[in-house]
Amino acid sequence: MLKSISRRLVLVSSAVLSVAVIAGCAAPSSGSGSSSASAEKTFFAQIYHENGRTYMFGDVKNYKQFLSVDEVTYTRTKIGAGKSGETIVYALTKAESKKLVPGTAERFFSGQVTAAPSFYGEAVKHGRFHVFGSFEDMKAFLASGEVPLTYTEIGTGPKGATVIYALNKKTAKQKPTALVAEFKAFHGIK
Repeated sequence: MLKSISRRLVLVSSAVLSVAVIAGCAAPSSGSGSSSASAEKTFFAQIYHENGRTYMFGDVKNYKQFLSVDEVTYTRTKIGAGKSGETIVYALTKAESKKLVPGTAERFFSGQVTAAPSFYGEAVKHGRFHVFGSFEDMKAFLASGEVPLTYTEIGTGPKGATVIYALNKKTAKQKPTALVAEFKAFHGIK
């Protein structure tokens, strides 16, 4: 499974609102890895998978399920809709799957939903987790595939993965201790 994780890009951007609370979002919780509703935090995940598809998540539960078993139960698929013509697979919650409308992740990427002021994001590209504390930093990464300012910890992520914390002009002068703690809590790392 480590090979599977290392071959995909996981982008967790707190820019997508939780399905449970459209005006709020799913905040990563400490320890257990479950999500809790909060009007202060948004969650989003994007995975560039080894199978050539891009998976997008608007809730913590589906994202963690995918990281664990490399599958998601409910999806809405758009063939050739990606920037490079790849298939986009939007993960849906059970409740979203019963509706004939786009889910949270799809609405976010189409610009119909915006991020809450408080943001948490992640990205795993080639086995490295990229972590974002700002929606603007995440958007820049989505556009370019690069993070210009970073703080990197080698071997501190899940299964010994490297973790790259995105910084910006405001946050570049100090270690992102709050973001490091949030990442570790999200993944249950002590």
